[in-house]
Amino acid sequence: MSIHSKLASGFSLIIIFVLIQAAITFFYISKSNKLVDQAIDTSFAQSQFISQLAIDGQKLRRYEKEYFIYVNNDRKREKYFN
Repeated sequence: MSIHSKLASGFSLIIIFVLIQAAITFFYISKSNKLVDQAIDTSFAQSQFISQLAIDGQKLRRYEKEYFIYVNNDRKREKYFN
């Protein structure tokens, strides 16, 4: 085997190794990007749900406060219910 063929086979092995590493890296990065996107979507949906619960809680407290204000006054309570 000549020096030229040994160099060519050595460089081809190095290139194949680098290509395999690049492919593995690409697949791992794409998988981790999918996992991050999924986590962000889940977190956003949960954040929206918590925000909606906070808004509903504020509404409930407001209605409760108004009800207790009008509970002793029949005329105002009827207006409130209407």
